[in-house]
Amino acid sequence: MCGFIGIMALTGNVAEQCGDADRILDALHHRGPDRHGRYHASWISIFHARLSVIDTTDAASQPMVDHTGRYVIVFNGAIYNYRQLFRDHCPQDGTVNGNSDTAVLLYLFAKYEKACLELLDGMFAFAVADLRRRTVFLARDRFGEKPLYWVRERGRFAFGSELRALKTALPERGWSIDAHSQALYHALGSVPAPRTIYEEVNALPPGGWLETDPTARVRTGTYWTLGATSSGRSAGCSETSASVVEKTRELLLAAVQSRTVSDVPVGLFLSGGFDSGAIMGLLEASGTPMHHALTLDFDEPQFSEFVLAEHTAKHFGGTVKRHRITASEFVSGLPGFFKAMDQPSADGYNTYFACQAARTLGIKVWLSGVGGDELFEGYPFVRRISWLKRLSQILQAVLPESVINRGSRIAGTHLKISRLLQLGDSGLPVKRAYQTARNVIPWRSAQMVLARKAWRPEWRFPQMMDAVYPECFPNLDACQQATLLESCVYMRSQLLRDMDNFSMAHSIELRAPFLQHRLFEAVFSLPESVKQTKGKPKSLLAAALPKALPGAVLRQPKMGFTFPVAIWLRNHLQQSFAEIALDRVNRDYWNLDMVERLWQAYRNGQVHWSVIWQLYAFARWRDKQRS
Repeated sequence: MCGFIGIMALTGNVAEQCGDADRILDALHHRGPDRHGRYHASWISIFHARLSVIDTTDAASQPMVDHTGRYVIVFNGAIYNYRQLFRDHCPQDGTVNGNSDTAVLLYLFAKYEKACLELLDGMFAFAVADLRRRTVFLARDRFGEKPLYWVRERGRFAFGSELRALKTALPERGWSIDAHSQALYHALGSVPAPRTIYEEVNALPPGGWLETDPTARVRTGTYWTLGATSSGRSAGCSETSASVVEKTRELLLAAVQSRTVSDVPVGLFLSGGFDSGAIMGLLEASGTPMHHALTLDFDEPQFSEFVLAEHTAKHFGGTVKRHRITASEFVSGLPGFFKAMDQPSADGYNTYFACQAARTLGIKVWLSGVGGDELFEGYPFVRRISWLKRLSQILQAVLPESVINRGSRIAGTHLKISRLLQLGDSGLPVKRAYQTARNVIPWRSAQMVLARKAWRPEWRFPQMMDAVYPECFPNLDACQQATLLESCVYMRSQLLRDMDNFSMAHSIELRAPFLQHRLFEAVFSLPESVKQTKGKPKSLLAAALPKALPGAVLRQPKMGFTFPVAIWLRNHLQQSFAEIALDRVNRDYWNLDMVERLWQAYRNGQVHWSVIWQLYAFARWRDKQRS
């Protein structure tokens, strides 16, 4: 796990096109405190900060040049099957630069170019400079666990792992907030790729690649798309239940085993829930009980999961450490949290504080249960999609657009009414159902939050939103379609980006076993009736575990990894929201009258705290950008 920055000059010397090298490496330091490296040629400069996990020796240092002297690579992430790839594709004559996954990846790229992406099992973002052709190749993993940003302007092409570090590398550039992206943030709680919060700065999409030529002309492509691999085999299930369970068990065991590949100790974030408990059980079945598990605990008993987490750990022959987070610790930690925030996000505080606690234990690599709900349909809203889809079809048939527009203006801060009217907007009913079930702020209310100068008259929010969402293949059932939308929008643009952003803020590598792509493809292709026996969520996951979870874990209702934020912020927001969010400096971005009305509705118990937090997070993030 690392961070990198590269600047390619199209004219003149690259030294004239980028900021101070030491400052760039300092901006990357939190992503890789173990080693720093740089490579300079007349036309390109590349910087790398390394968190040593696989092959901790100097042989794995980056930027890494291949044995021919033609290619230079910088890499962030982990290739879990690199040992097998070395055996199958690499010579044993010493031409591979050492024993790291970076060295294997570099050799594979030199041999196969972008075709090597099909071979990789891992989370990754990497860049390869071809010194002979003066080109740069970028690629990103299938789910987007690792970020990769790029910008082309003023005779240069720049790329990197973090926007904050890119700003250091390009200090004279204007970093203006993109109005379109801000609008999407207020509807989604994050900015989805390929957009970023900044004008003319791009995020390489998950499963994508990019190649430049010497003039920095850009070619892009996609090597993997979730759903497309399942589109022809999801209408039914020809296998027996026993064979499906057995195949799922094999894939789960392989996924968990692969995510423990490391030359340093590996820990597990353990809650009292299903997904992390399943990982602990799979680790025991693999012969490696987890003795570095961590659970967060709270003084508020309704949020405490320590007893269940401890029970799970003992059940599977492991141990768990407890870290209690108090309201005062959370509030005092918010300045650091917002300082670490690379782009505005309405989530991520749980990852930030969990990784802060994990770092004190001296363990760099941790496993997470992220992806389990998406894969095994554990979210309660998924089971509402079918009837919301039917309701959307009815409303689209009977409500004229003029009625919806008039009703939305009248609804104002009555977000439930806005959400219902949103179902009636023209468009694919399953997307309207998902958006209505998932978005914190309905898009017509989000539009009312924006300042007039932050909105373009030609924009249409339904079309803007639809452009964010992937194609819903018609032969998928409603729950599969909801899983596709959840995985390609919320999981990729928020959960996974927050995981990288806030884990690396503490120099922590987070790995997600449920995102092994062969496992995900196989389970995703199964119809709802197979994944949820008799309507019980995650019944396939439960059946596939070699040893059952404790009964108390199986019986508890779905809760999620939840902080008592609503309680903690009740008093803190009274002081802070008016000072920061309602400050007149935000009038270029917000309609402050609407924000004030939402704030008052929250104080009167009419608006959920998450709406206010989403606005507050944007204001706090922007405040940090000015300082």
